[in-house]
Amino acid sequence: MQRTSRSVTWILSIIVSACGGSGGDGSTDDGDHSEGPGGAATDPCDQLAPDPSPSANLASIQDCLDRHGSAHLQPGTYPIDGTLTLPSDAVLAGLDATRPLIQRVAGAPGNTLLAFNGDRARATGLDLDGNSVFPGGCCDSIVGVNGNDNTLEHSRVFNNQMPPPGIHSVGIYIICPDCTGNLVEDVEIFNSFYGVIFRPGRPPDGVQPNTVDRASIHDIKCDSVTFVGHGVLTGSDIHDNGWDCENGPIPGGGIYTLHNDQGAVIHGNSVHDNCGNGLDLVESSNFDIADNHVYDPGNQFGGAFPYCGGIAVAFFTMSHSTLRNNLIENNNRPWNTVTAPAWIDWFRPAGGAPWSDLPGGAATVLGFLLVRDPGSPYDAIGNSIEGNQMRASCSGDCVGVGYFVSRGTGLVGGDWSAATTNYFTGNDPFGSNVGSRRCGGNWYAANSICDAGAGAPCNTDDYQHTATELRNDPCRDY
Repeated sequence: MQRTSRSVTWILSIIVSACGGSGGDGSTDDGDHSEGPGGAATDPCDQLAPDPSPSANLASIQDCLDRHGSAHLQPGTYPIDGTLTLPSDAVLAGLDATRPLIQRVAGAPGNTLLAFNGDRARATGLDLDGNSVFPGGCCDSIVGVNGNDNTLEHSRVFNNQMPPPGIHSVGIYIICPDCTGNLVEDVEIFNSFYGVIFRPGRPPDGVQPNTVDRASIHDIKCDSVTFVGHGVLTGSDIHDNGWDCENGPIPGGGIYTLHNDQGAVIHGNSVHDNCGNGLDLVESSNFDIADNHVYDPGNQFGGAFPYCGGIAVAFFTMSHSTLRNNLIENNNRPWNTVTAPAWIDWFRPAGGAPWSDLPGGAATVLGFLLVRDPGSPYDAIGNSIEGNQMRASCSGDCVGVGYFVSRGTGLVGGDWSAATTNYFTGNDPFGSNVGSRRCGGNWYAANSICDAGAGAPCNTDDYQHTATELRNDPCRDY
């Protein structure tokens, strides 16, 4: 299993809106109506049909959106040769359960298929195909969001073939730095380099955040969901991703963040069978993670990618975050062991034998990890770990550990306080080969009597750890 810090340079581009005109009297009547039932005029934008010409499709759909505020598409394929832009309050919709296919053609200008550049627009019932023909810029995306309170629902976002090397396109990129209230709901995202990227900052209290709900995200080459900034991910199924980040290779994670103090909300998701770690969270803070099932990291895709391996949930020098009521499992995958040289200093005292803090040495498999990287300027402090089931088991020569907490955690400059410690209550690692290994200076239901069989707030294995007052093991600092 490999792990190094994967920093990303986020170079912002502005998605330019192509605005249409209106009649000189301010009306939106283009003079082109057909007769509906009973002789009533029918707006052609209510039943657009596909055209073989990409430029004709783009022009007709965009004109309806700009001048009428809506475009309803009949079933069929709509190749387009540019970016389709949704202005404020516009609606783009398929007419029935057979979703119309909007497909980018090779050589089209711009780096987005569908752009939400205004507010309160809605796209529903569509197949959106980037066709893997993006120019290879930093912000290539099938769907780009650069406004507020927009909705994409009941749709699929994909490339009909996997992007070739060097094309790092995103399925859905919420790229706006300060936008709020955008909702992606009941959407399938697949065949892209990245799945979803959240870039905005944390919204003010009482303002709706940007949310992805009930998505299916699979067959993504690198990270499935990336929190560059704040966002909400709920009720989604994230699986079979991360086998080729084109970086070494380093396995891609199910959910990834790096240097993000805006935080995120991750509730009620199923994250499984990804190449790397299920949750791969690095040097960040203010994450609220609850009621998820995270299991079976290290998917090697039938042996095609033997470098895949991971931990179910990994907190790398994380702080002030909550991990609550999750089911975390890393079972029966003996290749998910901590064998990479980059990990050595995390699992030993300074100058000590490599991996000597781990019950199984280098042959240890982990369910949950909280580590304080001794080479990092960040601290691993102020986290609340409560009510989780953490399982790690394997047979043969490897040892599964439900949760491992490294040296230096809960401390700042080697000093402990109630404000810096990490709080562990009500966690259950039973079913693992070894329940937990507890280095650092942390708090394990220390104001409770925790005999065998005691319930919450005790952790079920607290009675096995009595070497110190707060139930840490004797491996405090590096």
